[in-house]
Amino acid sequence: MKPAFRMGAAAMLVLVPLAARAEDYSWATNEYDYASRQLTNFTNRFQDDLVDPVLRKVRRDSTASGAPTTRPPFVAPPARSAAPAGAAAPILFTPVRMPAAQSAAHRIAAAYPPQAQAKAEALFNQLLAKYAQLEQMNGVPHGDLGAAVAFFLGGNWMALNNSPLADEKFAPIIAQMRASLAASPGFPALSNADKQEIYEQMVINGMFMASTQLALSKTPDTAMVAKMQAAARGNLTRWLGADPARLQVTANGLELAPE
Repeated sequence: MKPAFRMGAAAMLVLVPLAARAEDYSWATNEYDYASRQLTNFTNRFQDDLVDPVLRKVRRDSTASGAPTTRPPFVAPPARSAAPAGAAAPILFTPVRMPAAQSAAHRIAAAYPPQAQAKAEALFNQLLAKYAQLEQMNGVPHGDLGAAVAFFLGGNWMALNNSPLADEKFAPIIAQMRASLAASPGFPALSNADKQEIYEQMVINGMFMASTQLALSKTPDTAMVAKMQAAARGNLTRWLGADPARLQVTANGLELAPE
């Protein structure tokens, strides 16, 4: 029997021990504005081939299902079953060996103040390693860009709503993101180095947002919750071109409720 899909809160509590205490993240959360500016630059670079295709897919799915404004944002409709993780083909790339100084972890950390850069880079590399364990646990091919983008969006949804996202709800989001990238005319033409950067950027940000939310669920901190919500709101607004409060997690993936 195939093991249950575990890519959300329950699996992360097992694999990410640094999600045990909110204070473990206080230094990084306080400096998140630096990483947020770096993410804005990244988003602008890949707007046409990555961000816009995701937005178009989410909007098409929202229109097709007629997502009502009355549906709670985190409750999947019971009428449809969640798509299995393998419903859409993985979006893979050939890994590129590069010096540590050129890695995504190093470049994101470089946006932090000098005194925090080494600690940030170590944290980001740890998050990449833990995410690789999540991939292995779920039979997701290492480096699947669709799954990485799904985790980025899911992690930011968790931070925005200060709520965990159940394991099984990641499967349809992964299928949805794989489909969005497969339909992007320009995405296949990106270099392997570009795709690797996208993968690592998405994983680092998604894991940071999700694991911080889990830490805050154990040891609440009102000020930190507000900072993470503001960061997630900015991240999702850049990707969706809409108020992220409209973003719903459904059995079909992510949908935007009508205005």
